[in-house]
Amino acid sequence: MVRMTLVLNSAVYFFFGMIVAAIIRNVSEITEWYGSYQQECEVLGGMCLNIFLSCALMSLKLWQLASLAVPLTLTLLIQVALIGAFAYFVIFRVMGGDYEAAVMAAGTCGFGLGATPNAIANMNAMCERY
Repeated sequence: MVRMTLVLNSAVYFFFGMIVAAIIRNVSEITEWYGSYQQECEVLGGMCLNIFLSCALMSLKLWQLASLAVPLTLTLLIQVALIGAFAYFVIFRVMGGDYEAAVMAAGTCGFGLGATPNAIANMNAMCERY
């Protein structure tokens, strides 16, 4: 019970922080009252993303998942097929079928197959490549 309360509190703080950051960023761009350092934010965000992903991957205990290899592989293949079809046939086409739509579809694939850091990494890779 206590653990669930801590998880919910963490989620509330996380989303509150994201909403406040979005408000600050939008006010900064609209009013130009204070500078918004885009390149510095991207570098810092990239560093934090790399640290998070490396910590998450290092904490995996793959030997405990050995008995679930076949069901997990089957589930992964179905999930990849469904999210790929959804990203292409729904997201890419609804968003207009242009460059921004492709970036949004890549982000959707990352989020659908993982979490927000995966989506950001996919979108960054898409932007760097094209």
